[in-house]
Amino acid sequence: MPRSVIEEEKPKVTAIAQTSGTPAPAGPLSGPRSWAQHLQTIEALGQQLARASSVEDICSRMGETIVTLLPHDHIRILLVDQDRARLDVVYLSGSDHAEYKEVTRTNAAVDIGEGITGWVAETKRGAVLGDAERHPKAAHVAGTAIIEESMLVVPVVFQDEVLAVIAVMKLGLNQYSLDQLRLLTILGNQAAVSMANARLIDRLAASARIDTLTGLLNRPAFEEALNTQLVRPQSWGSLLIRDVDNLREVNRVYG
Repeated sequence: MPRSVIEEEKPKVTAIAQTSGTPAPAGPLSGPRSWAQHLQTIEALGQQLARASSVEDICSRMGETIVTLLPHDHIRILLVDQDRARLDVVYLSGSDHAEYKEVTRTNAAVDIGEGITGWVAETKRGAVLGDAERHPKAAHVAGTAIIEESMLVVPVVFQDEVLAVIAVMKLGLNQYSLDQLRLLTILGNQAAVSMANARLIDRLAASARIDTLTGLLNRPAFEEALNTQLVRPQSWGSLLIRDVDNLREVNRVYG
C-alpha cells in the first residue's frame, strides 16, 4: 500500500537530495538484527498501551516511542474529531527547534482532506515525502517559515475507520525511506486497537452518565455529584427546583 502512493503520486523534489549543512539520512533499517530491535520496542509499546487509560495517554506513549525509533525534528499526532470532519492535534513534539517554534496545536489542526495529514486521513494510505513543502497536497501552516522538510505520515485505522494520523518530520530533503514508512505503519497498527478500545470505554462511561436526548447529566450522575459535594468539608451550594406545566408533553417532545 505505501509503495503505491509513492509510485502514483511522487513528491516533486526541486533541490538535490543532500547538500552541505543538511542532516544526513539515518542509518538503514535493513537487516534482521535492526528490524528485530525495532519490533522489540514496538512489542514493549503494546504492553504499555494495554495499561493506558485514555486516548491522550495512548498518543503520548506513541510519541515517546517514535522518538526512540525514527530520526525526527518534529512529531504530530492528530485525532479525528467526533464529527469526523477535522483532525485535532493531541501530541506535539519538537517545538524547541527554531523552524517549528511557531507550530501549535491550534494552527496545526486541519480539516479532513486538507494538507498532507488531511489527505492521508481521507485516503487511509501512508506516504513518505522527500519534499513536503512542495508536494501537491501540502498546506503550509500559517505563521511559520517555509523550510526544506521530509515527512512520514500514516493513518491509524481500526476496522476501516481512521482514528488518527501520525506525522513525523525531519529537516532536509529525502530524509526518509520506505522501510521507515513501514516501521511507522506497524506502530500505527499496534496502537489502533488500544485507541479504539479507549474510545469505546469513554463512550460507555458517557452514556452511563448522560441523557442521550438532552445531553444533560442523568439522575444517577446528579446523585453522585450531590453526594460528593455533601461529604466535602465546609461544602456549600444551592439547589434550584423548577415546576414545569404540561410536563408530559414537554417530556414527550424534548425528553
